[in-house]
Amino acid sequence: MPGGFDEGQVRLSALAIAALAAGFFALQAVAVVGLARGRVWARVPATLACVAWALTCLGAPLALLGLNALWRGQDQDR
Repeated sequence: MPGGFDEGQVRLSALAIAALAAGFFALQAVAVVGLARGRVWARVPATLACVAWALTCLGAPLALLGLNALWRGQDQDR
């Protein structure tokens, strides 16, 4: 594979990401159905979904951008 990536590792990573996305979708579906029916227990999966959205949609990308900015060019300094 071009770029020196291990094809097996890329497939494993893609499978893990797909499994996490499917689990997140199921969590959201449970929260939506429960909240639509006025169930008190639905607040827990809704809260978990909100926390996951906050971490994955805003927190993690910003952290990765910051790390990329910090470490960019480090190989050139040697």
